[in-house]
Amino acid sequence: MTRKPLLAAVCLTFVLATSGCLDSPANQLEKAKAEAEAAKAETLKVRAELELARARVAKLEVELDLAQLELAKAKGLPAPAPKAVPASQPDAPAIEQRLKSLSELYNKGAVNADEWARAKVAMIGKMPAVLPIAETRTLGQRFLDLQPLYNSSAVNADEWAKLKAKMLTQTPSEKAKPNGLEKELLDLQTAYNKSAINADEWAKAKAEVTKRAN
Repeated sequence: MTRKPLLAAVCLTFVLATSGCLDSPANQLEKAKAEAEAAKAETLKVRAELELARARVAKLEVELDLAQLELAKAKGLPAPAPKAVPASQPDAPAIEQRLKSLSELYNKGAVNADEWARAKVAMIGKMPAVLPIAETRTLGQRFLDLQPLYNSSAVNADEWAKLKAKMLTQTPSEKAKPNGLEKELLDLQTAYNKSAINADEWAKAKAEVTKRAN
């Protein structure tokens, strides 16, 4: 008589396992991986949509500036004064990340060539004068991180030069911990050796970091 309950338990376990009620650890792991991948894909989608919205806003702002300039010319008035560059937001993505996301949107057809070009102009023009506190990279490291954008055609030679020129004028936050002059100079040398900056940019960058250290 004792075999019947045992047999029933075995049968029940078999039915539950084959019906999916009892997932094996391997199945649970696969499900967890699939859910993680789905969440990651959704996050990337949201980020792409956010960057597209930023690009469209940047495009509208550029068009507004151009319209105001044309209106001033038509009325014989002086050109409108340039807008003040806002301070950087602590959680704002680095310019390299934003330009990379914008390039991916262009590659996917989410923005056309004209929108892409206008958005890049707006992004470069709105680079903050003061870096966020969270920015801990040296100037040389930032030059090195910018180089892949040019190598991948996310920016052209002119845009690359303007980005580097803008970076030269940006100053670290007063609350940020300095990297030290030696590290700044060594990283700039690495950037020059790896062709991330040319000789003129290297000379200007060395003068800038030395001036800030004094």
